[in-house]
Amino acid sequence: MPHEIRYHSFEEFEKAYEAFLNQLTFQELRWLNQMTSERIKLIHQVNTAGTLSKLRIGDKVKWNGADGIERQGVIIRINSKTASVRTKDDSGWWRVSPHLLTRIA
Repeated sequence: MPHEIRYHSFEEFEKAYEAFLNQLTFQELRWLNQMTSERIKLIHQVNTAGTLSKLRIGDKVKWNGADGIERQGVIIRINSKTASVRTKDDSGWWRVSPHLLTRIA
């Protein structure tokens, strides 16, 4: 059974983790990096799936584009990682991350 370690502050955790990392070989660090990356991807996939499951085709949504412009539209398709949204002014459609979408009335 793994031993559970508790830290009183994030700074205490950082120091202990840095000391641990300094003991690892290059190969061990690469393995740890791969495992960490896979875990982050898994968490992101779960969060995205959870957010997508709350959206429905026909939902009216809004989001801010990378250009800072707020857009509004209707979801026309739910993809594996994004939602396809037709803009309100029928100027086209966008694939948007579900984390960026806000449902509107």
